[in-house]
Amino acid sequence: MTSPVYEATCFRGTERWVLEEIRETKRLRVIKKIDGGVLFEFKGESLPPEKAGQLKLPTTVSQVVPFDIPRPKALLGDQNFRNLTQQIQAMVNQYGKRNFSTIGLQAAGRDSAVMQRLHRDLAQKLKLESVGDLGEVSLRLRKSVVLKRGWDVLIRLGPRPQATRTWRTANMPGALNGPVAALINKMVYLSPDDRLLNVACGSGTLLIEVAHHPQLAVGGDLDSAALIAARLNLAAAAVDGQLVQLDGANLPFAASTFEVVTADLPWGQLVGDDRQLNRLYEAFVDEAVRVLTPGGRMAVVTHEVRRYEKALHRSLNLTQIESLSIKMGRVTPRIFIHQKKL
Repeated sequence: MTSPVYEATCFRGTERWVLEEIRETKRLRVIKKIDGGVLFEFKGESLPPEKAGQLKLPTTVSQVVPFDIPRPKALLGDQNFRNLTQQIQAMVNQYGKRNFSTIGLQAAGRDSAVMQRLHRDLAQKLKLESVGDLGEVSLRLRKSVVLKRGWDVLIRLGPRPQATRTWRTANMPGALNGPVAALINKMVYLSPDDRLLNVACGSGTLLIEVAHHPQLAVGGDLDSAALIAARLNLAAAAVDGQLVQLDGANLPFAASTFEVVTADLPWGQLVGDDRQLNRLYEAFVDEAVRVLTPGGRMAVVTHEVRRYEKALHRSLNLTQIESLSIKMGRVTPRIFIHQKKL
């Protein structure tokens, strides 16, 4: 019997980082990188929920069940249908039956008679409510990337996407996505010996999504409502961190206080006009350089790439280490990693 195949689905542009995270996770073996994801195996019978939960960078983790069939209609055949329902039921049992009451199916031609029948029959067999393409049991059908031919059915592990963090009890418009925040902290090589300042902390995502919590973590935001949300989320995540109300253009800290500065700067969709944003970006870069220790690192995510790069040109004290564009639906923000010169 071959080992089950799993897929860590991720934002396009982040595949190599997801691949690295899988390689660093014990008992996981990379099969191959694909567009928007990584296929891998678990050295055991099936991937336990706690092991899947160790992966912070994917948006979704799914079991991939390949079928050597010419077209999706063959999934309605007795043997294939029985195999598929058994695989779904095994996942449901593993994550707790009480957590699942609906089933959704994502596929090209989902409104066709074949897809509607497959969706309906699965719901009836598994005693779940059929709810379009979004459900607690979430299935995705595509042409196989595991076999040279045929079709794959992806069964999402758990009743929620990997990106939906359980600690998020309070949300804010424009809040940073959990996997992106985890990636930023990984790219800036945050360590337990660092002192971290998170400017424009919002609801606290960057402060929470750290693999190794630093010796000092300070989050600041001008918006008092954001700080209230951050306080609630940090408490839910059992993460220690100081929260202060501050202006990113005028930081209330002495020079060379922090080894790492991170920021999710406003993208202009919710905060500020052009003139205000230009001033903010320029002043933030100046202030971040001032409070960073020599050799310290800075990580910034923004969709306002030209505005940020223009602000950077005013500073002679930063060296760019990396720049990574991420495809997130209709927007393509970029993560910048810089180091302050010694």
